Amino acid sequence: MTFSIFFALLQVYLKAEKKSKTNPAAFETFSPILREDHESIPDFVKRYRTHSFAVWENSYSSKNKPDHTKTK
Repeated sequence: MTFSIFFALLQVYLKAEKKSKTNPAAFETFSPILREDHESIPDFVKRYRTHSFAVWENSYSSKNKPDHTKTK
């Protein structure tokens, strides 16, 4: 549980970083997950884990898919 909270705080920190001035068109593909005021910490951790694994699965599957947009 401590590890999950560490990653949640890391997400907030990374979200708060300033954008690169050399590439202003860059966008974030990863949005932080914040705990709602009424949400208990165990419920937040459960929701965070579910979302984290979904993001991980999507990133893994997108890396292994062939890219048909590239021309030969």
